Formats: sequence, structure tokens, C-alpha cells
Amino acid sequence: MARFDWHEDDGLADLFAQALLALAALPVRALIFALELLLRRSSQRAEYRADELGARVAGSRATVSMLDALTTRSPSAEGFLEPSAVVLGASDLWDELQATVAAVPDEELERRRQAARDHDGR
Repeated sequence: MARFDWHEDDGLADLFAQALLALAALPVRALIFALELLLRRSSQRAEYRADELGARVAGSRATVSMLDALTTRSPSAEGFLEPSAVVLGASDLWDELQATVAAVPDEELERRRQAARDHDGR
């Protein structure tokens, strides 16, 4: 509501009103920015905690396997689901998805693993 949204044909009075609203919104925007930073950190901490709990429940080997599958197989699943979800029926979708993900060559999986290692993530 306090976003600066003035256009040339709005007039000088609207420009003044928009500028005042934008100035009044600065403290609110600073607060929103600070909250987003805090929530991002909290979200990251929750993700780490979930990974830790998963490793405790399923074991380290299963967790590493799951994270590897997420790293290497999810691009194929995303590429399949975007165009295919509407075209295929619900009964065919999961079988086709499984076949598409299983058909990724080992070289491509290794390339994706290497790209994930090279990525500057945490």
C-alpha cells in the first residue's frame, strides 16, 4: 500500500502523496527485511535439524543416499513433471516419472554430483 507507484500522468499532488507514503514505509520495510533475514537463518537451522534427525532415524547411509538422489535425480523429475503433468493421466504419471528418473545415465549423475560439490552452498 505504501509502495511508490507514480506515473507521469498522475499529477504533482499524487507524486507528493506517493513520496510521503514511500518515506513513511521505510521503517516498515527495514523491519520486514530484518525479519526475513532472521527467518531465513531460522529456516536454514530447521533444515539442518531435519537432516540430523533423518540421519538418526534412518541412518547415515540412507540419509546420504536420499540427499544424493535429491541432488542427482530431482532435475530429471522437474524436467519431466512440468510438461507431462497435464498430458499424462494420473495412473501413467508416476510410472513415467520413475522410468524417466531411472533412465538418467551414470555419467550425468556423476556430473550433477560434481556440480553440487562445486556449488557454493552450505
